[in-house]
Amino acid sequence: MIDVKNLQKSFFNDDLEQKVLKGIDLTINEGEFVSIIGPSGSGKSTLLYQLGLLDHPTGGTIMLDNINTETLSSHERTLYRLEKLGFVFQDYAILPELTALENVMLPLLMRGISRKSALEEGKRVLDAVGLSHRPNNLPGQLSGGEKQRVSVARAIGCSPTVLFADEPTANLDSVNSRDVMEVIQELNKKGQTIVLVTHEEEYAFLADRVVFLRDGMIEDIKNGKKS
Repeated sequence: MIDVKNLQKSFFNDDLEQKVLKGIDLTINEGEFVSIIGPSGSGKSTLLYQLGLLDHPTGGTIMLDNINTETLSSHERTLYRLEKLGFVFQDYAILPELTALENVMLPLLMRGISRKSALEEGKRVLDAVGLSHRPNNLPGQLSGGEKQRVSVARAIGCSPTVLFADEPTANLDSVNSRDVMEVIQELNKKGQTIVLVTHEEEYAFLADRVVFLRDGMIEDIKNGKKS
């Protein structure tokens, strides 16, 4: 599903180059759950942003489902993200003026799906994450854990080939964190490919494999508890 060779990413400030990723080689198989862990500044989120086509690498190649992503135009990358990839972020990134159901329906409508079909799918995925009783609530009426589950529902509504989760439990208490991770585990059991960035080993080792980053390089790869 994902094949990365010699992936590099630098940020530039005037003449100063900051190398964040320094040659990453990584393969993630279809249906696999892989977590990425490491100290602050190790390049975890930067790596996820490259894999999810949210940024352009400085060097190397990223193959997604046998497509060399560097050959895609900006418009093609946008369409690929919309149609093939799902994202969950630590700050939820849901729209405060829309209900839970409307937030989930939005990307479906953006893909040209009819309102009736989007409504049906939105209800289905809200039910899948345990929020069938909250479709008409605004984000301000939801707990942090419920907001994150809305974010997960929105991400999986389009049936993505890969679900990327960047620190999805960072702003949650331990109870809500476990609830969100249980949702993510259930999705993987049903065949969803998942890439999780976390700083919490407890959750990282729920994956099939755990990738340890340090100073922009892979330090180690270990089997998770599922293996």
